[in-house]
Amino acid sequence: MEEEKLWLYISKIFHPMPISPFLGILYLFLAGFTPLESLKWVGISAAVTIIPIATYMAFSDKFDSFNAIREKRGQFYLMGAVELLILAALFHFMNAPELINTPVYSLIALLFIGWATNSHYTKISIHTGIISGFASVIAFLDPSIGAVLGLLTIIVGYSRTQVNAHTPKQVVLGALVPVPVIAATFIFFL
Repeated sequence: MEEEKLWLYISKIFHPMPISPFLGILYLFLAGFTPLESLKWVGISAAVTIIPIATYMAFSDKFDSFNAIREKRGQFYLMGAVELLILAALFHFMNAPELINTPVYSLIALLFIGWATNSHYTKISIHTGIISGFASVIAFLDPSIGAVLGLLTIIVGYSRTQVNAHTPKQVVLGALVPVPVIAATFIFFL
């Protein structure tokens, strides 16, 4: 029973919505941005992408859990697509540096891959994908921290199977899909 609680806590602590801003700040700090600049860009990102979907989840009577059946996840992929396109346009308007824009491009590509996978094949572990994605991005700047996040990807992925949110296949997809997408966008745009 205690072990089940541990995996549940890990799964909740590393939920994509609260952990993404922290990892975003780490990425920007490692990229050479000041703490204030890092907070500014991450704050804008959270205001456009995390707060609206979290608000919708909290107040929607149509959707009781993000871990619901695959068919219900489509609305979140659509909402995420709109949010990321707005964020990309906003960053373009603000002349954001490419180190800010490139992860957004990666996320747009990953969102469409996730939607297609979810729609035609199986759920994909977003918890695992977020940690893996940040591990990939941060590895470009600091391979040792990227490696630590890679190990964290395994722990988070395992926790998702232990709380019965995902199968091992869905976790492996979440861990592997971001790596080539992020590598390609970083090589292309930077």
